Amino acid sequence: MNKEQNCEILPHVSGTAFVVNYSRSLLPEISRDSYAGLWVTTEAVELWRELCREVYPNDDLNLCLRTRFYLSCLEALANDCR
Repeated sequence: MNKEQNCEILPHVSGTAFVVNYSRSLLPEISRDSYAGLWVTTEAVELWRELCREVYPNDDLNLCLRTRFYLSCLEALANDCR
């Protein structure tokens, strides 16, 4: 996929949110994001595959672990404030 095709598919920065979301949806037992699979788009899957092939093959695991870390921090903070 060339740069022009990328811009046609997802012309806004918000497109990255769909790619990150798809990454989280691949490993929900790690990310604990039970909603990620609800808004996966075909375009995001295509861009994610390109990203993994050309740039970063472990994007799904990295993003799921990061999501889990921040979720755990927020849960601990919420428990401390009770």
